Amino acid sequence: MLPLTMFVPVLGYWCGVEGLGDGKTIALLLCIGAAAHIFGFGLNDIVDKDIDKHASYRSDSPLVSGKYKIQGAWVVVLLQLPIMFICYHVGGDHARKFYGDVFLLLSILLSVVYNSFSKKGFVKKWIAEISLALSITFLCLAGSYMYKYEVSVPTVLFAGSFGLVLLSVNSLGSGLKDLKTDLEAGGKSFVIENGARMIGEDQIFIPRRLKIFGFALQCLLVVNFAAYHQSLQLVGLISLVPLLFLVFGFFHLNLLLSQKTLSMLHKKGPLLYGYFNLIALILLELPVLPIASIIFLLIGLQLIFLYFRYKYFT
Repeated sequence: MLPLTMFVPVLGYWCGVEGLGDGKTIALLLCIGAAAHIFGFGLNDIVDKDIDKHASYRSDSPLVSGKYKIQGAWVVVLLQLPIMFICYHVGGDHARKFYGDVFLLLSILLSVVYNSFSKKGFVKKWIAEISLALSITFLCLAGSYMYKYEVSVPTVLFAGSFGLVLLSVNSLGSGLKDLKTDLEAGGKSFVIENGARMIGEDQIFIPRRLKIFGFALQCLLVVNFAAYHQSLQLVGLISLVPLLFLVFGFFHLNLLLSQKTLSMLHKKGPLLYGYFNLIALILLELPVLPIASIIFLLIGLQLIFLYFRYKYFT
């Protein structure tokens, strides 16, 4: 996930520049993205330490294994805050970046809300999930202010689509993946709050409301995607290829929500539909960068191969 988070502010920056833009700015934005990733995931490890003890795949986590103390983890997490703002203000027009500071601060605060209440606490879990989606949206918008004074409509639509992708994959894919361990540890994630449960050791029950939520969110993403596509006024093959990956996002989401056992759900790649959606968005943003478009297209084709592998050979 680190490479993906690192590129979030860069993608916001690329929404407004011609070509790749300034190399120094890209490097600084990558540092901001990396610091945001460390802050968010580090805080999550601290808050969910007691829950992660019940997850076998988290046994090698530095905090769970005892490799690092909780005090050291807090130092690392809090150190990311000045790193983000210093990188944001190295060079460039500081008057313009004031508005970007607001977006960056909102991103951080919303990340704190998500990590504090996503599996525990009194806040409704849909609020926590939306907080994470908005956090990534504002991080993307902060990147756009490294280049210009105003955020364009295409940039807002792109950032909003990015947030919708994360909302879908984190609330459903990640939530179902961790269903058993969250229940055993007494956690209450979004899917648990909305009726998902274990029946015995391996069988799972996914209520209709979660299925409706998943497909409604995917449809909303398509609408936002279409609006973004229209704002770019793209024509030709480049406007059709991303649609292919959105369709496969639907296919995989349907595959995921039809599973009856947790072991089979894990084998079907529960996060894959999120990557289909991201590839679609990125391919729309990079039509003027042939090499980058070809790279992401190849990645997308590999994801399609994985879909058929998960569907027919697991």
